[in-house]
Amino acid sequence: MGEVASYPVGTFSWVDLGTTDVAAATAFYARLFGWGAQDIPGAFPRTSFSLGDLLVGGGHAPTPQEGPVPRWTISFSVADADQGAERVQQLGGTVLLPPMDIPVGRFAIVADPAGASFSIMAVPAGPLRGVDGS
Repeated sequence: MGEVASYPVGTFSWVDLGTTDVAAATAFYARLFGWGAQDIPGAFPRTSFSLGDLLVGGGHAPTPQEGPVPRWTISFSVADADQGAERVQQLGGTVLLPPMDIPVGRFAIVADPAGASFSIMAVPAGPLRGVDGS
């Protein structure tokens, strides 16, 4: 299928944690995985997780729609988010959030035929660095 910069298509590219205690989660994953963290300014608590200078994920306080139960969302790399969303539907899955532009590329939230949700991301510039993915 090809590669998107250094994220091979079909591989893990990002994780995002929703939790009511971002500070405790940040400290836990720093000890567990050696992740660094940096707060991101905004309307609600958010942090970026990094391994060295490579961004690997983020954490945030849950939105009202998400509810208070902690959860991880995983993203997989695709060459093209629009084609990826179409392929999900062809294989019996569901597009929960249609492909949309984000600062580092394009992504969609999808679910497999059993209802397990995940996101797909096309990140043309390759691995994300810095607190904002630049």
